[in-house]
Amino acid sequence: MWVVPNLAILYSTTQRIKEAEATFQEALDIRRQLAKAHPAAYQPDVAVTLIYLANLYSATQRMKEAEAAYREALDIYRQLAKANPAAYEPYVAVTLDNLATMYLQAANPAEADIENREAVSINRERWRRNPVASGDDLARSLIIASKVQSESIAKCQLVHEAARIAQIAEFKELASQLMKNCPPP
Repeated sequence: MWVVPNLAILYSTTQRIKEAEATFQEALDIRRQLAKAHPAAYQPDVAVTLIYLANLYSATQRMKEAEAAYREALDIYRQLAKANPAAYEPYVAVTLDNLATMYLQAANPAEADIENREAVSINRERWRRNPVASGDDLARSLIIASKVQSESIAKCQLVHEAARIAQIAEFKELASQLMKNCPPP
């Protein structure tokens, strides 16, 4: 499995943003070099490091940098998913949802909707094939979709659907909170 740049995460968690960024960047540089020699082995590590870096940028309101890092990771995951859809489609979908969330934070609901619709589509198809393995992924995408929606009826339908399929407590609770503003289905 992929190795996480733990020191960078520690810096990020303790609000040492400059150190976190520098450490993520160092890890990314090393992983890019390794991926040049052995792409199949190290491209996933490049992508996951880009996601961590994008999350840091997004959390610090550096949306252009976050978008670029998410897009590069998404390109890698799309390539990997062509060869192994079962393994990498979840990463494509979660990266799309990360982009959607970033666009929502940047007050750009139109772009958020585009990215999230694709994530919902991928996760719906995965859920049809295996509800147990992908129910929470679809629930997450539906919750994000409800935040993108401006129409309250559509918003509530998405939240109710998320509540029905969510398995982990975090998503059940989030859907439950969002349903407080919705009539019963």
